[in-house]
Amino acid sequence: MAIQVRRGLKSDFDPSKMLPGEWAVAIDSDTNNQIVWMCFTAGVVKRMGTWEDFKRQIAEATDDIREEYLAEFQAILNQIEELAEQTSINTDTVVTIRDDFLNSYLPQIQDCLSKSKNYASNASASASAAKASETNAKTSETNAKASETASMKSENASRISESNAVGAAQTATDKADAAATSAVNASESATVAVTAKDTAVKAGDDAKALVDEAMEMLESGSLVGPPGIQGPQGEKGDTGATGAQGIQGPKGDKGDKGDKGDTGESGITTPVNGFFTLAVDADGNLWSYYAEDGTTPEFEYDSETGNLYVVQEVE
Repeated sequence: MAIQVRRGLKSDFDPSKMLPGEWAVAIDSDTNNQIVWMCFTAGVVKRMGTWEDFKRQIAEATDDIREEYLAEFQAILNQIEELAEQTSINTDTVVTIRDDFLNSYLPQIQDCLSKSKNYASNASASASAAKASETNAKTSETNAKASETASMKSENASRISESNAVGAAQTATDKADAAATSAVNASESATVAVTAKDTAVKAGDDAKALVDEAMEMLESGSLVGPPGIQGPQGEKGDTGATGAQGIQGPKGDKGDKGDKGDTGESGITTPVNGFFTLAVDADGNLWSYYAEDGTTPEFEYDSETGNLYVVQEVE
């Protein structure tokens, strides 16, 4: 069986019913209505042509194209004629303009050109004068700047001198204060020195007196006696038990006031090397005083006689 496509009269053709890839053919008896369509996608349907259709359409279109060309050529010809007429008018205008230019404008231009040259010459001279004035102005400016610089230097030097003067005044004030302080310290030091001198003189006198006294005692033999042979020290006995405190007896009558004792030696002692001083404190303790850098004296106590001996090396 032959393959057939969608077909019918042209008047019944509805492209919206065609499916993609489907052909449709109008099978009218009139050859002008015998047409073929092709559906590419839904809603996209294109009319297809045949050789006979193309040949007939070209023949029909030739007369139309010829008429269109003739009309277009006629319009172009009309424009050319208008341009030719306009060109003739323009030529007359150009001739008039040329005559006016040669007879009127050209002399004026030449006159203006001459004047322009004069103006240019004058402008050049003015420019040279302006250049010279500018040079002079720059020279004046340079001189003014030099004067300004010198003025600024003088001002700075004045400020530095003023600052130095203030500093010198402050330094002088500080030195004066320091001198006053030094004077006060010197006065105090002098006072201390005088006091120290008086103390040293008195201590020297006291030391000399002690030395003289010690020399007299050494010469008389009363200070140092011949040391005896020290016996062996016995063992210390046990301390006995403390007895009960007895009943305090009645207070006795106040005795007569004793005679005033002799004035003792000065409390200021200055031991020298090789010498020492003995003193008893309020508690009854015996102390030996000797020079700090001197030789420490050596003593021996005789418990039987109660005598205290000083030990010395005899050469």
